[in-house]
Amino acid sequence: MSWWKWEPKIERAITSTKLSPILRKLAPTAAIFYMDRTYFIPADPDEVMYYSPSKRFKYIKQSRDCDDFSRILRGWLSEKGFGNLLAMDCVIDYFSLRKLKTVRHAVIAFLHEGEIIFGDPGSGKIAAFNQIKIIRLIV
Repeated sequence: MSWWKWEPKIERAITSTKLSPILRKLAPTAAIFYMDRTYFIPADPDEVMYYSPSKRFKYIKQSRDCDDFSRILRGWLSEKGFGNLLAMDCVIDYFSLRKLKTVRHAVIAFLHEGEIIFGDPGSGKIAAFNQIKIIRLIV
């Protein structure tokens, strides 16, 4: 299937009122901003990342990097009519094993099986990060 024909499988709908305490428990120090009243939790976050066109763009330092890839993914969902899919714009600090220091990174966060998991829109994959601190969630 092509990325332009893809439609997400929905696990369930959730209101911002019910979502708020869940996110507050999982990300207690994060700034959380809600943009809608109802959201749709994707059944398969891997599939969202797989079909996202964001990974097809070339990385250009400071002008097309992680925050731009996140906006591309969210804009694609909105353009397809899935702006309420719970694929949250997220900023994290994590410890980079390659750089041996804490770095800031923009990712897409998903609520999956009671946990927050992270998608790297530049690679189009669900990613694991070390020692994560969620700074901001735009839901």
